[in-house]
Amino acid sequence: MVKRIHSHSEAQDRDRKGWTDRVKGPDKSLKPKTVVVKWQPNMPKAQFARKAQKLRTMSRRGELYKASNPVSRDGNITFDYRGALIRKIYNNNRDNPDLARAAHAAVDSMHPDHISELQTGGRDHWENLQMLDADTNTEIGRKIWQAIMHEPDGTPIKIKVKW
Repeated sequence: MVKRIHSHSEAQDRDRKGWTDRVKGPDKSLKPKTVVVKWQPNMPKAQFARKAQKLRTMSRRGELYKASNPVSRDGNITFDYRGALIRKIYNNNRDNPDLARAAHAAVDSMHPDHISELQTGGRDHWENLQMLDADTNTEIGRKIWQAIMHEPDGTPIKIKVKW
């Protein structure tokens, strides 16, 4: 399964590199857009903090920008990533099926999250995925998209976090 995820991910990268009508990074001639991501009571604090910190770090390094749409995405990558995680849970807990079922239930409340969002120039690659609380993932992604959807492609994005 991991081989298949890697193969899909690498194919996405190859396809993306061949696109000539897409921005490939932040356009420094454009004014940066500040996006505020705010913790909500339905979000586990640790999950929000992990995602927010990574976004803020990438923002400080100047790595985030509005990507050209539609973004390059292969749904099989996230589907296979989740499946591989569940398989690993059961393989690693053969002697404790109750623990395996509990871990599987926890995974069911999560989404495969693009650490660097696709809409901010992130890769659709297994190396850019982590499991994240579903509400946290959905809300942060929605908030970013609402803030940048009308900005020109390549607009640098700055992330501000509020608690």
